[in-house]
Amino acid sequence: MNLKRWVYFSVLVLFCGLLYQRFYSGTADQAESLTDVQAGFESVTAEAVDIGDADKALAAELVRQMHVADLLERRELLESALDRLFAIDPQNPAVAFFQAYIAIADDDLSAAKAVLKNRELHAANTVETRQLASYIASVSSQKDSMQQARLFQRAERYDDALVIYNQLFADGMPTLKLELERLDLLAHVKGNDAYVLGELLSLNNQYPNFAILELALADFRSRRKPSDPLALATYQRLAQGDGIGKRAADAWLRALGRLPATDSVMKDYALLAVRYPDDLNIQNAYSNVLNQQQEELERLKNPYYRAKKHGLVLLDANRLVEAEKQLRYALQGRAEDAEVLGGLGIIYLRRGDHEHAVQYFKKAAQYNEDPDQVNKWLSLIKASQYWSSLRKAEALIKKGQYEQADEQLKIALELNPTAAETYIALAELTLARGKPLRADAYYSEALRRDPGNRSALWGRVELRQALVNRRAALKLVDTEYTQFQRQRIASQLQSLKIEEEMEALNRTNPYGNVEAYLGVIERLISLKPESPWQRSDIANALVAVNEEVRADALMRDWAANDKRSEMLFSYGLYLSGRGDVSGAITALESIPEPQRSAAMQSNLMRLQLDKTLAEVQAPTTQDSLERGRILDQMAQQYRKQPTALLRLANICLDLNEHKRAEKIAATLSPDDKWAFAAQLDYGYLLLALEQFDQFIQWQQRFSLKNFSPAEQAKINELSLEYDLARAQYYAERGDMVIAYSMYQRAVENAGTGQIRARISLLKITAQMGNQTEMIAQSDDLLTASANLTASEILEIASVLQDAQALTERKRYMDVLKGRKNVGAQQLREAMLLEKQLRNWDETEQFAYAALRQARIEERPSAAGEQLNQRQLYDSADEKYWLTSSVKSTLTELRDRRDGYIKFGLDHSFRSGKDTTSQIP
Repeated sequence: MNLKRWVYFSVLVLFCGLLYQRFYSGTADQAESLTDVQAGFESVTAEAVDIGDADKALAAELVRQMHVADLLERRELLESALDRLFAIDPQNPAVAFFQAYIAIADDDLSAAKAVLKNRELHAANTVETRQLASYIASVSSQKDSMQQARLFQRAERYDDALVIYNQLFADGMPTLKLELERLDLLAHVKGNDAYVLGELLSLNNQYPNFAILELALADFRSRRKPSDPLALATYQRLAQGDGIGKRAADAWLRALGRLPATDSVMKDYALLAVRYPDDLNIQNAYSNVLNQQQEELERLKNPYYRAKKHGLVLLDANRLVEAEKQLRYALQGRAEDAEVLGGLGIIYLRRGDHEHAVQYFKKAAQYNEDPDQVNKWLSLIKASQYWSSLRKAEALIKKGQYEQADEQLKIALELNPTAAETYIALAELTLARGKPLRADAYYSEALRRDPGNRSALWGRVELRQALVNRRAALKLVDTEYTQFQRQRIASQLQSLKIEEEMEALNRTNPYGNVEAYLGVIERLISLKPESPWQRSDIANALVAVNEEVRADALMRDWAANDKRSEMLFSYGLYLSGRGDVSGAITALESIPEPQRSAAMQSNLMRLQLDKTLAEVQAPTTQDSLERGRILDQMAQQYRKQPTALLRLANICLDLNEHKRAEKIAATLSPDDKWAFAAQLDYGYLLLALEQFDQFIQWQQRFSLKNFSPAEQAKINELSLEYDLARAQYYAERGDMVIAYSMYQRAVENAGTGQIRARISLLKITAQMGNQTEMIAQSDDLLTASANLTASEILEIASVLQDAQALTERKRYMDVLKGRKNVGAQQLREAMLLEKQLRNWDETEQFAYAALRQARIEERPSAAGEQLNQRQLYDSADEKYWLTSSVKSTLTELRDRRDGYIKFGLDHSFRSGKDTTSQIP
C-alpha cells in the first residue's frame, strides 16, 4: 500500500513539474528584462487573436525572449519560450517562424517548408509570412546569395553586401541577430552614421542592460571616435563581467591601441592586465605600451618632436593658428616627418586652401613609413584635389568663364563621381548658361545621391520660384519633398511661406474684405515669423482693421520674449507710430548702448526731442520766458548733434521764435561728415530764415561734391525751392517784376516745385493785370492737370474767378468734378466758390458730395453705402464744423427755393455757421 502511495505521489510531482515548466518557468535574467522590439525593425510579432490582455502581454514578452535567446545562442531558452507561447497563443506568427527556425537549425528543411505552407494557407499576404519565406529562401534556394553577402562583408565590400541583404529581406530582418548584421553593414557605408546611431540607441533603450547591444553601440562609437568616453566606459564595465566580458575586453584593447599613451589610457591598460592576467594578447599589449611610453619620454627630449606632438594636439582641438606655429617649428627639424607635413596639409584643407593642402599631403605620402597610413594620405590627396577643382569651378562660374568651369567640374567628377556637391555646381553652371530645366535635373541628381542636401533642396525651390512663382515653389515642396527633406530647409521654407502670405496681405483690401484680410493675418501669425519687421507689418495690418488691442498685445509679447536689438528697435518704432512716444523711448533705451546702430541712436534722439518739443508746444506752456529757457536748454543739450539742432530750429520757427532759430542756425557749420539728408535740411532752414546769401555760399561749397542721380534730383528740388522763396520774398514786398522773373526761372526747373511755381506765376500775372499771360499760364497748368491736387485746382480756380476769367475757371471746376477721392474739405471749398457765383445747382452738387465724403472719412466702411440726399443731410454730424457749414448752405438753398432770400457775409472760414439774415 505504501509503495502504491509513493508511486502515485511521484507521478503527481512529475506532472506538477511539467505544468510548472510549461507555464511558469523563467529564463535568463537578460531575456526576462527585455522590452518592446526596436522601432523600424520588422520582427515577428503577435497577431491580434482572441486572448485576454494578460495573455497578450505575456505573448509579446515571450516573442521578445525568443529573439534574445536566439541572439544569445541559448537554444534551450528559445524552445522553452516557444512552448509557452504555443500554449497560450498557438496562432501567433512568431510560433510558426521559430518552429521553422528550429527545424532549419536541425537540418529539417522540409519541416520548415511545411510550416511555411500552412502559414500561407491561413495568412498568405502578411509581413510575417513573407519574412518567413525570405528566411527559408536565404538558407535554401538563395543560400549562395547569403554566403556571397557574407563574403562581401569579410572582403569589406559593404555596399555589395548590403544590396544582397536588402534583396533577400525586402520586408525587413526577421530576427534581432540579422538586424544587428544589417546595422553593422550600414555602419561601414558612408552617410549612414546618424541612422545607425539612432537605431542602436533605440535598441539599447528598449533592451536595457543587454550586453550584446551595449557592446554593439560602444563598437560603433569607438570606430567613429576612439576616445569616445561613453564607448570606453561601456568597454570597462562589460570587461569586468563574465560571458561577453572577453569580447568587450578585446574591443577595449583595440580602442586603446588607437589612442595616445596618456595617463588615463595607461590606467585602462593596467585595469585590463589585472582583470585578465592569463591573456597573452592583453599582457603583451600592456608591456609594449609601457616600453613605448619610455621611448616616447626619450623622444620628447627633442624640441622639434615636442613641437610636433603639441601641434597635433592643437590641431585636434581645431586651434589652427597655434597648431600651424608649432608644426612649422617642428618642420625645421623634421622636414621628412609625414605627420608634420600631413598636419600642415589638414590646416590648409580646413582653411579652404586646397592647392597647398594637396602639396603637403603628397609630401606626407612620399615620406610615409607606416603602411597603415598609406590609404589615409592617398584619400586626403584625392579629397583635396576634388575640393580644389570644385572651388575653382565655382569661382570661374562667378566670373562667367563657363568653359573653364566645365573642365574643372569634369576633373571633380572623375575624382569623386558620387559627391552631390559636383552636381550642385553643374546645376549652377547650366543655370548661368540659361538652361534652367537642365539645372533642375542636376539638382535632382544631387538629391538622388544625398537626399538631405540643403543646397540642392533649396536650389530646386529657388529655381521653381524663378521659373514660375512662389506658389509653384511651395507646391514643389509639398508634393515632391519628404518630411525629412522639408525639415532640412525648414527655416528657408518658413521665410518663403511668410513672404507669400505677406504678398497676399498686400493684395487684399482691408476695407473691402475684412474677413479675408484677417484670415491672411491669422495664417501669418501661425507661421511664427522671426523677422522683427514682418512682425511689425502684421501688427500694423491689425491696426488697419481696428484690431489695435490685439496688435499692441502681439508686439508687446514679441518684444518681451525676443530681446534682440532689432526686435526692440521694431517695437520702439511701432509704439512711435501708435503715438506712444514715452513707450517708444523706453523700448529703444532698453537696447544696450554697444548694440545700438546709428539708425537706432538717431531714432532714439528724435523721439526724445519730439517728447520735449511736444511739452514745449503744449497749450499749457504759455509762459514765453519759460518756453525760451527750455528751448535754450535743449540747444545746449544737443549742441553736438546737428540733426537735432536743425529740428529744434524749425520748431522755433513754428513757435514764432525767429531770433532763436537764427541763433541756432548760426551755431551750425556743415562739413563733409554731415549726412546728405542733414545737408539738405540745413539748406531748407536757411531758406525758411530768408538767409539767401548764406544759402548761396553754402550751395556753392556743397555742389562741389559728386552725387548720385537720386541725390542730384533732390539738390535740384532745393534749388527750385530757393527760386520760389526768393520770388515770394520780392512778391510780399511789392517788387512784382523781380518776383515775376524769379518765378519764370523756377518754372524752367523740373521738379515737384514746378507746379507751385506755375501757380505763383499765374497769381503774379493776375495781380499785374496781364490777362493774356495769365490765360497762357492757365492753359499750361490745365495741360498738366493730372499732376494737380484738388487743393491746387481750387486755388487756380479762385485766382481765375477773382480775375473774372470765368470760362477758364469753369474748365478747372469741371476737372475737379471728374476727380475721385477728393477730400470733404476741398469739396466744401468748391461749394463756396460756386455759391459766390450763384451757381446754385453746382453748389448743391458739391455740398452733397462733401457730406458723403465726410461720412466716408469718418467711417471707411461707409464707402459702399447708397444714401439719398435726405439721408445724407439727416445723418450729417451737427457738431462737426465742416458738415455743419455744408448743412447751413443746403438749408439756405432750400429756403431760396421756398421763396426766401438771404444776405450777409461769412465772417469765419471755420466757424461752422454762416452769419446771414433771412428776409421773406
